[in-house]
Amino acid sequence: MANRVRNQRKPKNVLAKEQSIGHKITDDLLPSLPSFVADYDRFLDGEERSVKTRWAYINDIAYFLTYMASDTGLTKAHNPKDITLKDMESLKAKDINEYLTYIKKYEMNGDTVENGPDARARKRSSIVGLLKYLYKHDMIEYDITGKIMSIKVKASSRSVKALEENEAVELLDVVSTGEGLTKRQRAYWEQTKYRDKLIIALFTIAGLRLAELQQLNISSFNLKRESFIVYRKRGKESVMPLNSTLINIYNEYMEMDRGRCTDVAPGHEDALFLCLSTEKKEAEGNAVPAGRKRLSERQIQALVHKYTALVIGGSGYSPHKLRATTATTAIHRGNDISLVASLLDHDSLTTTKRYIKINEEDKRKVMETLK
Repeated sequence: MANRVRNQRKPKNVLAKEQSIGHKITDDLLPSLPSFVADYDRFLDGEERSVKTRWAYINDIAYFLTYMASDTGLTKAHNPKDITLKDMESLKAKDINEYLTYIKKYEMNGDTVENGPDARARKRSSIVGLLKYLYKHDMIEYDITGKIMSIKVKASSRSVKALEENEAVELLDVVSTGEGLTKRQRAYWEQTKYRDKLIIALFTIAGLRLAELQQLNISSFNLKRESFIVYRKRGKESVMPLNSTLINIYNEYMEMDRGRCTDVAPGHEDALFLCLSTEKKEAEGNAVPAGRKRLSERQIQALVHKYTALVIGGSGYSPHKLRATTATTAIHRGNDISLVASLLDHDSLTTTKRYIKINEEDKRKVMETLK
């Protein structure tokens, strides 16, 4: 079970990523928005909301204010920055409801944009959060949030795509052997097979999120304690257990690949997963290697799609589907659902229950008890 780590100083790469998102908020978003949005962002920060949550909320609010200023009659302003508190106070619940209906499907820059229940529910939450803040801090006179329509997200009713247990085993075999790869892919695989195997194993066995895996460092691992530190959503730091399979794959990777790597770019010395190529930089007129850098989220997504396509066909699966594989396998093997929820860092058991799969054999066992 994952445990919360307290007073753990975050490594530089995690802090740098958070700071990068923070700069996007303060440098890219807030300057184009009314000052009361900046006030709200400071409030969110004071509430210790994660920087990713702040980014999502402020980005949603920015689009809503842009919508208000686009000939909707909700404001005389033609620029979101010029929207006033009086404009916000004049909003009616039906105005928000119409917006939430509008964003189901709309055109933007020649493309069709669609938002499902999850996305619309989050955008609703962003707007409601801002309006409640303005009301509670006496910036507007009325609280209309109770009249805004709710958006039901039935998590337990969604179908979940995940690998079957035998497919998960086959996936690790494919990464280990390179079977099914083209000649060109196999040449690349020869240089990355130990790295790729550990990545796939951490997704399917530990159930990590993409961002969590990408940020892993060598110093995150403590083999004496058979554990590693992972940096979760909402700024949480957790200790994750290592089983014998993960320890063996990790040791193999460090011995055969990562531990031998000497051409690492400055600032990336502790990164667990490195890209294969080395970037070049100019130094006194000559191109010199800058060294290998931390593998990006996009690169990790690409390799997961590549290997899973060999097992299930098509374009393969995303890293999140491998995380779902961890959940469905753990539950199907009889593990307590609350322990699975803790392992996967779910906020609610409702989320974890999505991964309960009833197969034909399970149904047959139930029928046998009803004779």
